[in-house]
Amino acid sequence: MLYSSAIYFVRKQPRRQLLAVAGILGMLHWRASEAIAPWLYPVPYLAVYLGLLWLFGRTLRAGQQALITRLATHVHGEISVPMARYTRRVTLAWCVFFAAMALVSLLLFLFEPLPVWSVFNSLLNLPLVVIMYLGEYAWRTWRYPDFPHASVATVFRAFRDFDFSRHAPGR
Repeated sequence: MLYSSAIYFVRKQPRRQLLAVAGILGMLHWRASEAIAPWLYPVPYLAVYLGLLWLFGRTLRAGQQALITRLATHVHGEISVPMARYTRRVTLAWCVFFAAMALVSLLLFLFEPLPVWSVFNSLLNLPLVVIMYLGEYAWRTWRYPDFPHASVATVFRAFRDFDFSRHAPGR
């Protein structure tokens, strides 16, 4: 069952064939080298950072409405063209943030002692996300004082109720 599902997945998603082959070869190499479990430590963190990068970044393609723009229209209804342009840039800023977090995490894991990497991922991860969010919020309230700014609770509710799978057309 699992084997046939994997074959179906690879056949129906030809762009993912290389990723599937690389994953299988990586697993075989890992098993052959008798690698130890610590090499798996960064996988969940990198998966989250890269998953969020993908979630935000895929909406920056031509013809797509940026994720933060979609979220802003979900909360506020129609938004102005300058605000749509700004929210698109904020989506890009979050992409850069997630890419930087993944890169720093990987570099710390490869070149620093494990406790240093662990402090970054376990203790600094959430504060850095909060600083990014609050920094953008402060900039937005200063740059666009006439735009109605949603509360943090409203934003969290909007994220909870938001349909991330919807592919909205661009503006």
